[in-house]
Amino acid sequence: MPIVSEDFGRSVINLNVNDAFFVDTNFIIATIDQGDGRHEACYHFLSFLLKNNTKLFICETVLTEAMHALGRMIYIENEIVINYPNFLSLDPQERRKIKSKIKSNFGNLPKQSATLPKLAHANEKANEMLKGLVELSIISIIPTNKEILEKAMNLSHETPLLSSDSIILATALSAEVKGLISLDGDMTNAPINIYTTQTTNDEFDEEIYL
Repeated sequence: MPIVSEDFGRSVINLNVNDAFFVDTNFIIATIDQGDGRHEACYHFLSFLLKNNTKLFICETVLTEAMHALGRMIYIENEIVINYPNFLSLDPQERRKIKSKIKSNFGNLPKQSATLPKLAHANEKANEMLKGLVELSIISIIPTNKEILEKAMNLSHETPLLSSDSIILATALSAEVKGLISLDGDMTNAPINIYTTQTTNDEFDEEIYL
């Protein structure tokens, strides 16, 4: 199915009483991370959905990816503050190199006892960011079962998709939702309606949701 023509950062999506959506990892990250280029559109769209009591779903894969991505983001920010006090004065290319270097180190943190406290701190902060979504049941978690795994395996080569995306899509299809809210171009060929935005923070006008 194609990407839905309405950009939720530019126009309000029409909702019916029983509409439900599945939420992709990138949408959650953009909603939480104020530094994300599409934060404003995602944050206000989520607020709009919650205001209208719209059912929202994720799966364990989405939660795991979100924990990892937020933890890595926090680790990168902390390392920059500690080791690169002049970071903002550097040219953009040099800043990208530094971020890339720090990012590549994140996966090695569990392998060295000296860096375990950094991993613990990053994960703790990431979990705090996600706690509201989980504890307040703002978004319901659909457990992965045998049927979903079998569907995901088929989707991984039929669509095709990366393994994590195939599990996300299989779970979304099992929930029979109105669509998948995603900023991920990898889902373009998925057999589900994709709700997305290309609206940047500078372009977003919050009055559309007032």
